[in-house]
Amino acid sequence: MWCPRCRTTLAEAEIEFVKAKRKLYYIKFKVKETNEDIVIATTRPELLNACEVVIYNPKDERYKNLKGKHAIIPLYNKVVPILEHEYAKPEFGTGLVMMCSYGDTRDVWFFRELGLKATILINPDGTMNEKSGFLKGLKIDEAREVIARRLKDEGYLVKVEEYEAEIPVCWRCKTPIEFIHTREYFLKQLEFKDDILKVADMMEFKPLEHKTRLELWVKSLAMDWPISRTRFYGTEIPLWRCKRCGYVILAELGKYVRPWKEPPPVSSCPKCGAPKEFIEGETRTFDTWFDSSISVLYVTRWLDDREGSLKALSRALRPQGYDIIRTWLYYTILRVWLLTGKPPFKWVRITGMGLDEKGRAMHKSLGNVIYPGPYLERYGADAFRYWAAASGKLGSDYRWSLNLVKTGLMFCTKLVNMARFITSFDEPREGTYKLREIDKAMIKYAVKVAKEVARSYKELDVFEPIHKLYDLAWNVFASNYLELIKPRVYKQVNFSDEEVNGAIYTLYKVFRLIIKLLSPIMPFVTDYIWRSMHNGKSVHREKLSDKELEFKEGDERLVDALVKINSAIWKLKKKLNIRFSEALNAIVYVPDIARPIVDDIKYLHKITEVRIGRPTEWDEDLGDGIYVKFLR
Repeated sequence: MWCPRCRTTLAEAEIEFVKAKRKLYYIKFKVKETNEDIVIATTRPELLNACEVVIYNPKDERYKNLKGKHAIIPLYNKVVPILEHEYAKPEFGTGLVMMCSYGDTRDVWFFRELGLKATILINPDGTMNEKSGFLKGLKIDEAREVIARRLKDEGYLVKVEEYEAEIPVCWRCKTPIEFIHTREYFLKQLEFKDDILKVADMMEFKPLEHKTRLELWVKSLAMDWPISRTRFYGTEIPLWRCKRCGYVILAELGKYVRPWKEPPPVSSCPKCGAPKEFIEGETRTFDTWFDSSISVLYVTRWLDDREGSLKALSRALRPQGYDIIRTWLYYTILRVWLLTGKPPFKWVRITGMGLDEKGRAMHKSLGNVIYPGPYLERYGADAFRYWAAASGKLGSDYRWSLNLVKTGLMFCTKLVNMARFITSFDEPREGTYKLREIDKAMIKYAVKVAKEVARSYKELDVFEPIHKLYDLAWNVFASNYLELIKPRVYKQVNFSDEEVNGAIYTLYKVFRLIIKLLSPIMPFVTDYIWRSMHNGKSVHREKLSDKELEFKEGDERLVDALVKINSAIWKLKKKLNIRFSEALNAIVYVPDIARPIVDDIKYLHKITEVRIGRPTEWDEDLGDGIYVKFLR
């Protein structure tokens, strides 16, 4: 496969398919033996002189009488055989197909199958060559128009139809690809397809559905990998070739050379003895993925330490986007398996693509590329990382959102303020505190969230963790529990010293859990906080122990009830235009689950009285079993 504009060979991974309007030309051919007319439909009339055979499907009864006969190609008077072949589709065009060299990959395989000699009409620059006759020098599109007019003028063109089809184009320049004869270097891959699929089964894909993309790609491969490119830049192919006998001389292992510029490592051809003047250096470069595909072997020093490299690979993680599954990931699996017989990674973490706020891919031409520098400078790395984690599920695309970055910054500030509040109290020693039911419930609720976050981390996901931890830290812990226990820790109400310490103990325990769990996503602010709480020790040297995730006391439903009651009363006060710190002259009725926090609710909201159950009459129904009766 060749790109006339880039003037280089392409691999299957460099081909895109685009929908385009195409013309189907119905052309009259003569049958040599009977002089009858047959009509063949083709999209490539400029390749008429490259036609080597005409075929029809063996099940197509219309053309059984043509078996063994010959067709005369119009304008060129070239005689070609008419054969049966299952490649022909009776429903397409007229059912007759002219097989040319080459219109697509199927033509290539057809010519190989039948052992036909190809006639190449197209130059590497995309112009027609001398074998095309009167089309010589024309670009392909021009040649198509010229020959169509000529066919029409001479009575060979029956009709032209338009239809929509997917055509292969170069992914870089979008030029339709062509097929020409050129010598290239290939790496075998077709015979290893089943092996590669087995290697893929040895790795864990996160998320699993992206493994299907790799499997479908491997199964679709139809040719070996052409690894040489005709480019001015890239990694040079390290070899020289003898012009007399064709012998190939390789560079020294591990040494980078530029053979087009540097002399060969021998004074004469080792095979035929030709002097150095007959040895020429390779001018082509490798496919860019040829060296990128073994980057994992390079960084694990495979050439120097095979055993150490393989040990590292057995625990390695590959993070990458889904857009390069069929290139970087596939080629890495192929190369590493061919060289080591092992999978290149234990885990493969596939992310989506970063999009702009409108959901468009970022391109310089659109002017929508987000450069992180200014945002990192203004909002900090943790805020930027918060956006990256919170904006999309693992494997899905994620949109740029400055609002999420700002939320990340506010979250950092909130965490620091929470730390300052909590560390203003001395952490109670074991045996000096007593946990009230709301304390137990808060710890159990936090442990439940921690277990969910830990499971998500094992799946290499950060989307669920950041949302769960934000909700726990800000919406539940800070906005509800912390506010609820302020009267207790400030000793504004009649609680025992042990109960006061119980609240402080809970603050420390839950906050430490939050900071530990947040540290992989927001490493800087969490480390700053942890060091300030633990004499300079880093949170990144800590582990989340099983003991921290064991807490069987308490009922986390009490926390849910607390959040609902607080929210309802704050909304009521806002409706009544009462400041949150002002007293509420009313009796508030709450569901039975909230019985352990009746006094806390009363003190927090300065309510005249809080009762359990449903009243016979009320002034406000706040929902969730919460009622208000105003005292007049």
